Amino acid sequence: MVDSVLPHLGRAFASRAFAKRIWRLRPRFRIGAHGVLGAVARGDTFTRTFEFYNSRAIETNGYLGDIDSPQGAGLFTLSPDSPKGEFLIAGESSKIATFTFAPTEATDYRATVRMRRADGCPEKPVVLIGTGVDAVLRWSPPQIDF
Repeated sequence: MVDSVLPHLGRAFASRAFAKRIWRLRPRFRIGAHGVLGAVARGDTFTRTFEFYNSRAIETNGYLGDIDSPQGAGLFTLSPDSPKGEFLIAGESSKIATFTFAPTEATDYRATVRMRRADGCPEKPVVLIGTGVDAVLRWSPPQIDF
């Protein structure tokens, strides 16, 4: 699954260290693209942020719709402090939306959320993709020098 989606966005999260390396390739979601939240162990969570940045000097309105998943609610969620619905973004500032993926089974998950960066921009669907797995590779210390 990851190999087929990786060219679209460049995100695969089989481990935290691998996630850090891949995330540097493309640091932001592209609206209209797939948001891959990757392989996460059942019972664990993984969080990813999306920045709605207004580079203009005047205020604008962004939009972040509800997360819709045919597999049920609670698998992909927004943090309580994330903007929801239509929201104001002051000039030359940003709002941060925090997505969390929490799989309950070892299977693939998909959800859709509609976003708009600013007034005059089209509203686009973003597909969130995650995979629940039985376990992920972890090691300590987090950085190994060799």
